[in-house]
Amino acid sequence: MAIPEILSGKDVLGIAKTGSGKTMAYALPLLQRLEGTVSENRHITALVLVPTRELAAQVSDVFIPYSKALTKPLITMAVYGGTSINTQMMKMNSVDILIATPGRLLELIESNAVHLKDVQALVLDEADKMLTKGFKKELDQILKLLPSKRQNLLFSATLSMMLLR
Repeated sequence: MAIPEILSGKDVLGIAKTGSGKTMAYALPLLQRLEGTVSENRHITALVLVPTRELAAQVSDVFIPYSKALTKPLITMAVYGGTSINTQMMKMNSVDILIATPGRLLELIESNAVHLKDVQALVLDEADKMLTKGFKKELDQILKLLPSKRQNLLFSATLSMMLLR
């Protein structure tokens, strides 16, 4: 149900069980919408924020093979703490879609390794977990750096419907 809405550029809140294909539900339409866009060096066009490095790697594993199938492949990269920031900084050239944990993203921004002014789509994957893990301050900082005109996608397996009432 989310795919047509994402393709049309609408903001989407998706809640579904783990293993239901949430990542695919936003990855495929984002790739289709962004195909043909040209990113300026170190200026990403889509940002996927995740709470953990494990989820960053998992999301990247969904994006990369489908991106390679595009006429002009979009470069996707996952960044997270616990690994060398220098290695990640050197690989930031020509990245179109960045999957990041909030803390590492802010470190890369502070180092001028990545810029957010051209972001067309923001995905918060498991945003409720990011908030419960204490990332609210970092999320607020990141949101202030993003363009106000962008597509917003929030996907979660654990967000309570009670919170939405």
